[in-house]
Amino acid sequence: MEPVEHTVYYAGGSFGRERLMEIYGNHVVQKYPHISFKYLQSGTGGGSEGMALADAIAAKTPIDILFTATTRVPSQLVDFGLQSVLRIEGEGSK
Repeated sequence: MEPVEHTVYYAGGSFGRERLMEIYGNHVVQKYPHISFKYLQSGTGGGSEGMALADAIAAKTPIDILFTATTRVPSQLVDFGLQSVLRIEGEGSK
């Protein structure tokens, strides 16, 4: 299979790439070794530099997975006109 890199953006502080990989990423990579992750976050810490979501969008950074509280999504993305392209999964999703 062709290598695939997914960009994960954590909006809400400093989750850290290492923690992301421990909880989620390593399980995905173990089952699908052709998948890798690029990690961005809003806050500094956890071994990653911070980047505001607005800056990531302005730089046209492709974001495959937006990791945030669902209550924050509309306020973060409505200014960019992106609310119509969202697929929200989590609590209450089927």
